[in-house]
Amino acid sequence: MAEMLKRESAPAWIIDRYRFREMLDPGTGSELWPRGVATVLSDDFAKQPDIRASLASVRWDLVVADEAHRFSGARAELLKGVGEVAGRVVLAALPGVTPANGFSLESATVVDWRRDELVDDKGRPLHLTPRPVLAIVRFAQSEAEHHLSDMIEALGQTLDSGKFLKEFASLILIRSLHSSPAALEGTLRRFAAGQEQNDEMNASLADEGRGEAPELIDPHAADNWRVVAKQALEALEAIQVDSKLGAFGTLIADLTHLGTLPKRICVLTNYLSTLYYLAAEIEGRDISCQLIHGSMGQDERQESLRKFMNAGGILLATSAVMSEGLNLRDVTDLVLYDLPRNRLAIQQLFGRFNRLGRRGRLTIHALAPEDCLDAIYFEPLRLLHEMDLGQDG
Repeated sequence: MAEMLKRESAPAWIIDRYRFREMLDPGTGSELWPRGVATVLSDDFAKQPDIRASLASVRWDLVVADEAHRFSGARAELLKGVGEVAGRVVLAALPGVTPANGFSLESATVVDWRRDELVDDKGRPLHLTPRPVLAIVRFAQSEAEHHLSDMIEALGQTLDSGKFLKEFASLILIRSLHSSPAALEGTLRRFAAGQEQNDEMNASLADEGRGEAPELIDPHAADNWRVVAKQALEALEAIQVDSKLGAFGTLIADLTHLGTLPKRICVLTNYLSTLYYLAAEIEGRDISCQLIHGSMGQDERQESLRKFMNAGGILLATSAVMSEGLNLRDVTDLVLYDLPRNRLAIQQLFGRFNRLGRRGRLTIHALAPEDCLDAIYFEPLRLLHEMDLGQDG
């Protein structure tokens, strides 16, 4: 944004934490947010309480919120506070997306970004890259894997607790089952934990994104879950081959073959345990990869991203960090080891990769079993097909 403004001879500066501290220096002798210059900052930085309060204390002539469809929670509060006293507010968002909570259409100009309709100042169509291609990577599950799936579904049905907690815990089991044996093992071990670990289990339920569970796991439910979960762990240990991992390994081998053009490959999973599971598989093939996940510090993440952007190869990341304003438009292949859970997650994900300035086609590889009638696969695949993607093969 800042570079674009400068090319148009519009004064602009980028504000980060370091520069903001400089602005607070009383020796500067000028107003905190100067006039006559466009201020550019990330929404991740702007939503922080002190920055948000400072921005809201100024009457801005124009406020532009890019990718406004992502604005919720602290971002929505930021937009509301800054926009209420602004001369004009422009929201750039995906078509059909309503503004953030507390912000009305009457108080803002909403610009729908449609890539095939973008023109320059003379009305000429901008150069467009080919639309992304979706490739479904199928794998055939073994009888042992089907047996384990049946056991996990049965475990979800036998949970002895309130209706909400029963459905929620069952969903956690199913999601981890379809991610990887590593993710499922971690979930089952928490279910098989003793009563003294119930608090940890409740915390893990809350971490799934639906707030705090309204019911605690009572001792009777914990005993029941522990017995059945241990049986499922035994069935998991008996499985010799992971068919999904096998399909992934074949895909990575094909993408990194010496005879192909150099690629930048990003692999996404919803679970940290699955991330390490895949990292072991990749490194076992004598292929290096960079990791990005929420447990890393900001400096570590930036260093991993810098190495990936400079050298290419494979970036292995958790889906959660994809909502943090990353620009990955140079990625050639996106591997969805775990499928996004809803339409908004898919839109946010594509916003990281299929951005203006992309020079080549993005190929999206989605792993799914041959008989993918389960909602965990069927609904995300349906949404992916609705994103107007080309089809590979």
